[in-house]
Amino acid sequence: MNRLTLGVVLGSVMVMGMSVPSAMAQHAKGDHDQAATSKTMPLPNCPVMDEPINLALSVATDDGPVYFCCEGCIAKFKKDPAKYA
Repeated sequence: MNRLTLGVVLGSVMVMGMSVPSAMAQHAKGDHDQAATSKTMPLPNCPVMDEPINLALSVATDDGPVYFCCEGCIAKFKKDPAKYA
């Protein structure tokens, strides 16, 4: 490695090393947006029963997977997919 490349690499490592403690200190002091970190996205609802979906229950369609809350909803969907589109 030539001296210029070595200098750039070492300088980058030093800069990165200095930014981590600063971020950790902000986190420890609580200097971050609580609203952004404490909220989670709710699961979408089943197209048949309008209940929260079970990610283990799905049917593959041309538009991608469709998720359901129970096995019974899968059977209803397969009988008339256009009704639940």
